[in-house]
Amino acid sequence: MAALKRWWGKNATKLVGATLALGSVGFLWHTQSALLWETYHTISLPFQPNAYRANAIADSKVQSLEVELAEIKIQNENLKQQIAAPNDLPKEKIIAPIVGRSADNWWQHLRLGKGSKDGVQVDSIVLSEGGLVGRVESVTAHTSQVLLATDPTSSIGVLVSRNRQMGYIQGNNDRSDRLILQFLDKNPGVKIGDAVVTSTVSQRFPGGLVVGKIVKLDLEKVPAPQAIVKLTAPINALEWVRVYAPHKPAADAK
Repeated sequence: MAALKRWWGKNATKLVGATLALGSVGFLWHTQSALLWETYHTISLPFQPNAYRANAIADSKVQSLEVELAEIKIQNENLKQQIAAPNDLPKEKIIAPIVGRSADNWWQHLRLGKGSKDGVQVDSIVLSEGGLVGRVESVTAHTSQVLLATDPTSSIGVLVSRNRQMGYIQGNNDRSDRLILQFLDKNPGVKIGDAVVTSTVSQRFPGGLVVGKIVKLDLEKVPAPQAIVKLTAPINALEWVRVYAPHKPAADAK
């Protein structure tokens, strides 16, 4: 017992010091990561708002580019659809954007971003991927105005593809893509769903251009039967059209 007291008196100071040292090491070991993180956070805090804004701006730019890419793809598809023209039209065509359209005359006129400097002429034929749109009625150096087939003052000679019954179409006053087809024969023998194209005797359009389909009939109409034709050209949603030189009837062709 006396020997143990002598050992403790000789080594107590060393033992307590070692215990404190080990405790400090353990404390540092458990808190090291937290201390390091807090130190990093304190140092980097002034720069974090800028980094956040930069990331937000970069993300916005990426989203904007994705939207623009999708729009470009749509426009490319629309342009590709403009390439195929009916065989009886001139090979030369002008791809023109629609740059103006008024809500007051939405179904009567539209303005193109191409004019006489680009080769557009009065009475030039205007088509879209769906068929007939109308004709050019006035031209400036860099723009042109189109009289749509849906305008009530427009009159176009047409025929029914299935049985070759002839008539003429005019725009309807209901401001829509429906046109009135006035037949020349009192017994046209047509039916709903029949396709309507431009007539070969038309003075302003070559024959065979797609116009639309019959969606309604009034065979009892006096003095001659009538039909309602829905245009196949998406006039309400056009962004581009293709423009061809004015039609020259056979008697006028040189």
